[in-house]
Amino acid sequence: LEEVLVTLRTRRGAAVALFFPTPAGLKLIGITRPVQGERWVSAVGAADVDGDGRDEILVITDPAGNGWLELYTLDRGRLIQETRYYGFSNMVPG
Repeated sequence: LEEVLVTLRTRRGAAVALFFPTPAGLKLIGITRPVQGERWVSAVGAADVDGDGRDEILVITDPAGNGWLELYTLDRGRLIQETRYYGFSNMVPG
């Protein structure tokens, strides 16, 4: 069972990280490139959305407006963006 977390580094920006629990604690196994500027990311979840038998990590960048739905896969310790679609949000004003 993996844990998907949004991380924030003041100088680098927000990123999504994938961790695996071990007896010694959480081990980082993949991270996206951080978004720059006054932008943020929202982790949506993980599922096999393309039917290849492996779960993709779904993320929305800039979720407050017309954001990007991005799909990532794990490859040698990095979360690699497979594709992205414009016009998504998982936030409700109010």
